Amino acid sequence: MNGEALRLDRVTCIEQGLKELNHFCLSVGAGEIMGLIPVNETGLEKLTGLLIKNDPIHYGYVYYNGRLVNHWLKSNGKLNRIGLITGQNGLAGNLTVADNVFVLKRGFGQHVIRPDLLNRQLQPFFEEVSVRINPGEVAQNLTAFERYTVEIVKAVVAGCKLMILCDADAIAGDTELGRLADMLRHYAKKGYSFLYVSRHDEEIRRICQKAAVMMDGHVVKVLPAQDADADMIRNIGFADEALPARVKSLRIEDTVPALELSNIRSGTLKGMSASFMRGECAVIQDPENRIFNDLITVLRGQARPDRGSIKVNGRRNTGTGRDIACIVPAAVRTMLFPELSYMDNLLFTMDHQLKRIWLQASARRGIREECEGWLGKDVFNKRIDELTTMQKYELVYTRVLLQRPQAVLCVQPFMQADVSLRARVRELIRMLLNRNIAVIILAVSLTDTLSLADVLWTVKNGLVEKAESFCPDKTVEISR
Repeated sequence: MNGEALRLDRVTCIEQGLKELNHFCLSVGAGEIMGLIPVNETGLEKLTGLLIKNDPIHYGYVYYNGRLVNHWLKSNGKLNRIGLITGQNGLAGNLTVADNVFVLKRGFGQHVIRPDLLNRQLQPFFEEVSVRINPGEVAQNLTAFERYTVEIVKAVVAGCKLMILCDADAIAGDTELGRLADMLRHYAKKGYSFLYVSRHDEEIRRICQKAAVMMDGHVVKVLPAQDADADMIRNIGFADEALPARVKSLRIEDTVPALELSNIRSGTLKGMSASFMRGECAVIQDPENRIFNDLITVLRGQARPDRGSIKVNGRRNTGTGRDIACIVPAAVRTMLFPELSYMDNLLFTMDHQLKRIWLQASARRGIREECEGWLGKDVFNKRIDELTTMQKYELVYTRVLLQRPQAVLCVQPFMQADVSLRARVRELIRMLLNRNIAVIILAVSLTDTLSLADVLWTVKNGLVEKAESFCPDKTVEISR
């Protein structure tokens, strides 16, 4: 299809003396699905924000649908009709699907809202892409993939000819990614364009036509999507060195699981049973992303299951101790306390190990000396907001290690992580495993996780559908 949906010409943005975007050049044609592989995070947030709103830039030109909308001499600060699809914050959870699509649309001028009419108007959009979603359903009841789909349809209804898709791997399993690819190709044939942002070359090859490799706020290479593989990225010097595969063998012969779930019923959990041994890395895959919130809630003791039992080392878990730790997505934003020092953040969940840790200067000094070997000395004198993203992740994982839990839940640990950070997170997870802690990764997509996994539990409709062991000396069985 002829025409150009988006062109950024030598766009440069400087924030606090640092170049977020450095002569950034990219062109997306009308009806094209362009992949964007960010090798690191520099400039990515600035880029998406700049496409949505015409904020001032230091140099360059931005064209949208053939029209100059922003340049270094004048930025009008207006919003562009471009959709940002994340599957997270794009919908109002307490409103219906139809209300999200129509009522919240810019320019909606009706004073009287007729739900039946809006539902009838929306239904053909879902039928067009072969997706079954009730327009009258409340948005918070949708699956992650359904929310992502509704955001795309919402952008189409709003007249966005370009959409930026982020973190699709975090909300969609292999089947859903195939359905997403079909949906994007359908709209691409109708002239809609997409900028598909992903750190995973497999997704780019599966969905996109071209791929742009971005590093340090600069596009270093544009190539056909089928050529965008990990070896290519390594050849141009941007990927991390390949990490040695973890030996799939459990080092201890335990008979009592570190964590055991028996017929857990709570919310979306419909009788889930599974067991996890010390030093074992297990992956729980829920392609529809339905059970994670309920599973985390019951394991952290925030709610009692309606039925079933949770045991830690053979003893019933009350949820009041710290035997089970949880590392949530975007942990560096939600698990650290900027008002506390680095050392206080590090020891935050350790006071059950040393009762007077906050008063014993010698104990704190000993822990610091022990941790300096892998955390470095300089970080202890920095404020939390002065740390790099990688240093924050190291702080979170080390704090969990010092807590000495029996099991750790890692909820989509590679979400929004760039190439180098993903490699470091794998190392940090191995650190927990080597300390004989059971690590349970909750994942929607299996990208990045199978290289660590000893056992894969696949969940569907709140039940374990399949269990697969990757250890030659271990078998797993599904209990009902």
